[in-house]
Amino acid sequence: MTPMLRLSPQQMDLLARVARERFVQRAGRYFATLWPAMVERLGDRFGAFIDLAVQHAQKHGLAEGPCVARYVNLWFVWGPAFEDKPGFEWARDILADPRRSEFTKPHQLVRRTLDELERQQAARGNRPGQAGGLSPSDFNAADERVVRDLADLGRLGDVVPSRRDVPRLSCDIEAIDIGTIACEWRHEYRCTERDWARVPVAPLPRLRIDDPATPAPGALTVLSHAEGQGELARLQVKLRSVAVCDVDTHPRVAFGGEHGLWEWRGHEATAVSWPVQAPPTPPLPPADAARLTGIATEWPPRIHTLALSSCGLRDHGAPLGEVSTHVLSYPADQWLLEWRHAARPAATWPDSAARPAPPSAACRLERDGIAQDARGWQAGFAALHEAFDAAMDQLLLAWERTSGAAQARLDAEPALLAGQAGLTWGWREGPRGLAESPLMRLEGWLDCIACGLDLQLSGEIALGGSRARVRLHAKGSTPLRTRVQRDRAEPPLPEVLANAKVAFRYPFELDVDPLAVPELAAFYPAAPLTGALVGEAGLRPRLGGSGVQWFLTLRVEPVATTVLIHDPILGDKLEPRPLLPALTLLDWSLG
Repeated sequence: MTPMLRLSPQQMDLLARVARERFVQRAGRYFATLWPAMVERLGDRFGAFIDLAVQHAQKHGLAEGPCVARYVNLWFVWGPAFEDKPGFEWARDILADPRRSEFTKPHQLVRRTLDELERQQAARGNRPGQAGGLSPSDFNAADERVVRDLADLGRLGDVVPSRRDVPRLSCDIEAIDIGTIACEWRHEYRCTERDWARVPVAPLPRLRIDDPATPAPGALTVLSHAEGQGELARLQVKLRSVAVCDVDTHPRVAFGGEHGLWEWRGHEATAVSWPVQAPPTPPLPPADAARLTGIATEWPPRIHTLALSSCGLRDHGAPLGEVSTHVLSYPADQWLLEWRHAARPAATWPDSAARPAPPSAACRLERDGIAQDARGWQAGFAALHEAFDAAMDQLLLAWERTSGAAQARLDAEPALLAGQAGLTWGWREGPRGLAESPLMRLEGWLDCIACGLDLQLSGEIALGGSRARVRLHAKGSTPLRTRVQRDRAEPPLPEVLANAKVAFRYPFELDVDPLAVPELAAFYPAAPLTGALVGEAGLRPRLGGSGVQWFLTLRVEPVATTVLIHDPILGDKLEPRPLLPALTLLDWSLG
């Protein structure tokens, strides 16, 4: 393997200086043949003249060989540092404008010089041969030769010269108009008095780009469908040019992405449109899935590139140049979900034979007006009842173990998200249309009992020679009736959903009925009971991902009291008595 040559910073600096000297020497030799009268006039100072002209070119941000050479050539027309002299404010404005590119500055200086020379020639009575006058045609020919002959001069300071062809014809885009067409199929669900209607989406404002001081947005938003999943939006671009160098080359419109590269040039690029595909909507989970990932989920867009280009040269003013941006396509699907869910009949544990079957949820799911399979959502509500049954088994076991209750029994009458609700969601463009990031729209209403419980644990407890029938009872019902509306980026989603969930706390109450025993002992509660059933229910941001989910949590705060044991022989005794430990009974979510 050939070892790689490594140069120190000092050596690189030396090479750059040598390259610059070579650059200046070659430019000097060339201009000596182009302007022999100036060589005769300056004599030994000619080399310093060229070097100073190159320094000024550098000061104005010019480094490409032909660009530097065109500027140096103007010193032979207007004199050294002409841009700093009175009457040449036009040159100073061109060179100081950061919106003009390195190639635009010398181009516009040349064009303005031609205008000035034509004016001077007209003032002389169109006598180009008059002494002291340079004809526009002679100067134009000289500029053309400089661009052609010094195309391989390289970039100032580069060790290895390169060739750079510089355009001399004006070619720039004056205005760009971008919008979407063929979107009559776009509709959204809107809620009116709990009835849902599909209404057309208003046409979006078109994007106009015609000011170099205002750059194009970093990304454009298009809502469409994936191939085979619905109609496609079409992105339309219209261009108006200041001038065109070659009708077969410019302007140019290029659209790239997973499809490859589509390109239009010349006349066909002045007004063109094409279909834009969105990423495919992920398939729905199977019907027996207990969890879905479907409410307002923000899947990533498909990324495309859009480039609108010309030579980026115009004779006057700042050019628009090349406009390049990304096009982000999002699924235009608009979803609707409605459900109705009844409260459960009263049930007893551990007697499963006498336990009625829980009700099934009625679910309606639509996408863009077409009914979808909603069995996954029904399975999710069925999973809520299965989880509740398992929670009651767990609670009954904890009651037996902690309290010591014999013949333990649990009676419950639950209403878990019992009622009805409707939600619609889907991507929507912002007020500025294509030029703004889209928003995941969410709208709906909830009218249900978030959690209603009438729960009783019972059994017999023997304590210090006494026995009693004990009942631990908690009861409560928390409604959830609200509207959800998210149609703008602020406030953020968690704040929008703050009113779409409720917290509840149902304290336990304790009843003790002493049972007769031969020892005549008995126990009674001697202090307030602590502990409660607590939880939350409603809508929340999806845990571990984007979107929204229904949820219901249920926990037990530790339940305990202090009992007084009365014994006719041994006397009275206070004893702390735990009845239930801290438990997480239910942590259910859907969506």
